[in-house]
Amino acid sequence: MADGADCSVWMPFGQFMKKYLYCDVEDNFPEENLEAASGKVREAFLKALEPPKDAPVVLPGEKNSVPLEKRWSQAWYTVSQDTTLPIKLCPGFILHLSEDTPASGTAKVRVDGSLISEDDRERIKPKEPNWDIQRLPIEFKRGGVEHDPFDDDPRRKHEATSDERRSVYGQLMTYASRVMVNQHRKHVFLLLVNGPEFRVMLFDHGGVMTSEAIDYISTVEGTAALLTFLHAFNKLDPAEQGIDPTVVALSSESCGYKRMDELKEAYDDDLDHRARFVDDPAMISSSILNSRDPEVVVDVQDTHLHRDPTHECKGLQCHADCAVLPVFTYVRDAFRRSIPPGQARLAVKVGQCHYLIGRYANDPPTSLVGRGTKGYVALEWETQRFVFLKDTWRSYYNDIEREGDILRKLNSQGVKNVPTVIAHGDVEEQETETSNYSPVTGEKKVENRAPFLEVVKANAAAKRLQSTVVGRMKPNPKDAAGSEDRRGQKRTADDRITEENFQQGQGLRHLTHYRLVVKEICLSLACFTDSEQLVGIIMDCVLAHEMAYKKCHLIHRDVSFGNVLIIPRLGKSENGQYCVAWKGLLSDWELAKDYRITKALQPERTGTWYFMSWYILTYTDQPVTIPDELESFVHVLIYAAVRLVDHIYPDIRGFIEYYFDGYVVTEDSSYGCPSGKSYCIVQGQLTNSASPNDLLFRAKNLALENHPLNKLVCELLALIRTRYIVLAHQRRLASKVEMHRPVSPSPSRPVGQKPRIRDTLSDVESDSDEEDDEEEEETESYSGGKSDKARAKQTTGEALMNTDPSRATRAAAKSLEKHSTLRKLLQKYLDDCTWPNNDTVRDRLKKYTPRPRESISDVDSESSRKKARVDTGKAPAPAAVASGSKDHVQKASKSRRRVTRQKTSSESLGGQDADKGTGTSNERAASRSGGASQRVTRSASRNGNGNGDPRPDRPQAGPPKASTRTRSDSIQPGEAGGSQGRKRVTRAASGVAGCPTGGTTGGSTTTGQPYTQKKYGKRRNTRGKK
Repeated sequence: MADGADCSVWMPFGQFMKKYLYCDVEDNFPEENLEAASGKVREAFLKALEPPKDAPVVLPGEKNSVPLEKRWSQAWYTVSQDTTLPIKLCPGFILHLSEDTPASGTAKVRVDGSLISEDDRERIKPKEPNWDIQRLPIEFKRGGVEHDPFDDDPRRKHEATSDERRSVYGQLMTYASRVMVNQHRKHVFLLLVNGPEFRVMLFDHGGVMTSEAIDYISTVEGTAALLTFLHAFNKLDPAEQGIDPTVVALSSESCGYKRMDELKEAYDDDLDHRARFVDDPAMISSSILNSRDPEVVVDVQDTHLHRDPTHECKGLQCHADCAVLPVFTYVRDAFRRSIPPGQARLAVKVGQCHYLIGRYANDPPTSLVGRGTKGYVALEWETQRFVFLKDTWRSYYNDIEREGDILRKLNSQGVKNVPTVIAHGDVEEQETETSNYSPVTGEKKVENRAPFLEVVKANAAAKRLQSTVVGRMKPNPKDAAGSEDRRGQKRTADDRITEENFQQGQGLRHLTHYRLVVKEICLSLACFTDSEQLVGIIMDCVLAHEMAYKKCHLIHRDVSFGNVLIIPRLGKSENGQYCVAWKGLLSDWELAKDYRITKALQPERTGTWYFMSWYILTYTDQPVTIPDELESFVHVLIYAAVRLVDHIYPDIRGFIEYYFDGYVVTEDSSYGCPSGKSYCIVQGQLTNSASPNDLLFRAKNLALENHPLNKLVCELLALIRTRYIVLAHQRRLASKVEMHRPVSPSPSRPVGQKPRIRDTLSDVESDSDEEDDEEEEETESYSGGKSDKARAKQTTGEALMNTDPSRATRAAAKSLEKHSTLRKLLQKYLDDCTWPNNDTVRDRLKKYTPRPRESISDVDSESSRKKARVDTGKAPAPAAVASGSKDHVQKASKSRRRVTRQKTSSESLGGQDADKGTGTSNERAASRSGGASQRVTRSASRNGNGNGDPRPDRPQAGPPKASTRTRSDSIQPGEAGGSQGRKRVTRAASGVAGCPTGGTTGGSTTTGQPYTQKKYGKRRNTRGKK
């Protein structure tokens, strides 16, 4: 539930009902038809909750004295089926219980019950959650404070802090996320029944709103409140219940439905998408051969198909003689997989065209808060071609460009290897409602009201009924000493100060619903067939990034595994023969930014944790620059190779935790760069403390030292290291304190032509070739020019970090400010090395599950926030401390810094990257891996020494043992100038302008710029001016 921290808004029940269920429950409560029935319904609940006559007697206070969840759910089911009651408990709906059996394919993810419309009765699968038809998920708990994720006491932070209560919060967010993934939703209402109390919640991609808890058992007024909600919910139309009205279901008799059946079948003229030479060009269809020319399409007006795909047609007369456009085989295969038997088929409209879709082709992110990107292989009805439709919730702040506008700019400037936009647009002013209550960007306020039942009693002078109270009652907030009183814990003064100054909803994100249609339907990067192809794909994406930077002044800011895709292209090789070549395509440009803009445009940090540079992970307030982006490409290459290229490690889960998924905790209680990533950069090689050997790639009939990928990775890491050597030197100069540290011993080191279509590079090389030639000789020693024997004698990485950089080192670090450095290095290895053909293996991460982590979104106290806004930045960079150390706990309780990062798919944090844009994978596991990259798990770490001067060492990777103590590499990248120290980040203030230590390129952030939500036809700032 890390994504949900500080993303909730507590609201009085009366305000919640009036605002979102259009029911004034205070001035006219209860309604006449409910007043008489409430007592009967309450009596029915009490009777249903009575223990069976043959049940053993349990004294009050014993373990099983409170009814279990199943007793409460069964009581609800009994009352809902009681035909003797004067009023139905859930009118218009079927109360479906699914607590006993998880849904198919979603093990361990089940909700206790749900309300399903009576119109969908025939579609209900017994005992399964039925995520695709739920209208109102219901979760039952046995009662008690420990099962309530929120606190109603206004004197306290409303989000509970105990592990047990936080787990309930995460559980509810998971259920809401499953509904959002399996349906087309704007928002989801959810009902939490915690024994004798209930809460109503509204989830969207910005966060969650929750009402106060109402006791519906002890009083008739409480029962009437429950009935009022359930009956008001029934009166809402589907759009008000959260269903997206822009998505239209196709009936089995519709023209579009039948056409989808026809196009999913294999077609003889489809072209095999495997990379190869094509012997007979005559077998290539003109629609594939001329795919880059003006579109070859089928105009629906030239056929007998109905103009409206939802129109029902009798027979197949309108489908006779309707042409089918040949495509690559993987495209039709992906379309077929999206419409399995029983799958709903839908029509959506983007621009002036209709798009027919089935099930999403990617694996959407598991987190609720965020973009929630889903991708579809769609049929464009007007042209009868297959396209890719991206459905997402984009950040909606002033001056942020839509991804479609960015792609149009890239397309118009001839940028290669990026998606080709067809249509795009925001969806009917659908925005996140929860973010309107954000203290940073919202303008709506929560009303200050007395508890609902007290208001009802005062207005109606109702008398409390004398009866036995069932279940454990929540204490009166006025008498409560603390949310953790049941454990006897006392609240510290710091905790109280934090709560007194806490503003709810600081993590809410303002998003708007957005759809984008692009021409390219891609393969996941996980589909590459050999390491040479992988390097070529990465090089293609580096070229796309370079052209976007030079032609459009754009920097991507989210280079990740899920955003580097494969697009099969038909063209001619260097010898003039037709071939199918797999090219790289850099997708998901929605976070791209003009590097000349010097202000922060949104409060959220962008990027995917797995692939962010060491520098950006350490200095979260600094702008992303070209060196950071090039480093991200290297991390993507390493991640893909470790997963899918053969090497000597039998199990990579520890290495993934060590290099990508872990983190260190710094002295200011924020998360820092994974210790494995920084250590491997310092050493210039892939290594792991859990293994005595370095990670070396291998292939059949090829010695380890001869595999080109081993040399390339070492050279890339050594090149990246030069940047940090220079930064460390600048840091020492700035502090005027020379670091003298003993040097740790370096780890020991164990001793055909393919189809390719080259891009024309003259348009991006003209302004940089001369400078590259001048620096080539100087940078050779750090870019791999040395032999293996000479490299073995090279000074250890730790020593290099503590020595003054040579002229060659400075030149190599400077070269990282240009794309051509990485692009030419990759091209050199592709041209000069002999690559093996058989070095890929099955995906090693199919069974990898990142460990859960605590949220890093703990807010500052008021004093810390004020200090952060005026911080001069002269404080030295903090050293890492142990994640579980006593010092860490003490410091964290006093002041914490908000660090917010963009969760992506395929998220990218794991498709970190299913949340990504253009692309579809032939393997579901390929998408899941991206999702894993968005989550951050804890890696054991501690201070390097006792004087606050941490040094690199080999930390334990993977799940640490209880008896194991390890040290982490906690080197901090250097800083240039005393005024460029590491600064604190808050929601209300962005970073500092300029980044002299991080390179001269890329946009920077400034303070004093309020983030403003964007509204249709209006713009407003945080002061309320329009």
